[in-house]
Amino acid sequence: MNYADLYRAIRERTADDGLTGQVSEAMMAIARGSTPITAVRHPLGFRCLPLARQRESGVCVHVWVPGPPEVELTTSPMHSHSWDLLSYVLHGDVRNELVRVSDAPPVPSHRVFEIRSDGDADEIRRTARVVGCARAPGRTAAAGDSYQLAAGQFHMTEVS
Repeated sequence: MNYADLYRAIRERTADDGLTGQVSEAMMAIARGSTPITAVRHPLGFRCLPLARQRESGVCVHVWVPGPPEVELTTSPMHSHSWDLLSYVLHGDVRNELVRVSDAPPVPSHRVFEIRSDGDADEIRRTARVVGCARAPGRTAAAGDSYQLAAGQFHMTEVS
């Protein structure tokens, strides 16, 4: 499977009816063992299956297991990404509560941490940045929808 084509199809929405099938095909290849992959337990409580990682893009399947998280979160669920996120929802609903962050609040309420990746290991590091924040209007995406979040957009993700 060409993951660059899958990414492009999600971004351009040129194959709406075929996206679920393409991702299902990739998942079956993983299950058969013909596509070796290592699932990563993310600090925010889901499993990440990195299908492809390239300099300009990547394709990952995020899996949330029903029930309470297996481990207690080590950080706030509020986070941002250092890359533009493009997501396609295979099943269920994903809600992103957006958060406005202010670097010069009268009274800071949160310290920003960063995650540094080194191979298969992630390290959470405290930064000097303290901010204030307020919730902004959120968005919900259902199965068959795609959504985008710009790099640096703080949000909290909830799944059904």
